[in-house]
Amino acid sequence: MPTPQNVITAWNMTCPECGDDDQIDIAAIVHVRLCINGTDVTEAENGDHHWDDNSEAKCCACGHVGTVAEFTAAAGAR
Repeated sequence: MPTPQNVITAWNMTCPECGDDDQIDIAAIVHVRLCINGTDVTEAENGDHHWDDNSEAKCCACGHVGTVAEFTAAAGAR
């Protein structure tokens, strides 16, 4: 049986600072419904989200912040 692939490895991203690949957060644009008490992502008609190479990425293992492109380039160098 093949070894399951790590979800983050499937995205081909790793931290360019420490090499961690399973604690990467990405700032994405999401659709939310405006509600009386704030916002609700589950109520939005369009539940999509979007991020690209210019979106901010943060490694929560070491605190390094950069762009998705920088984290992707680091994975390609490994």
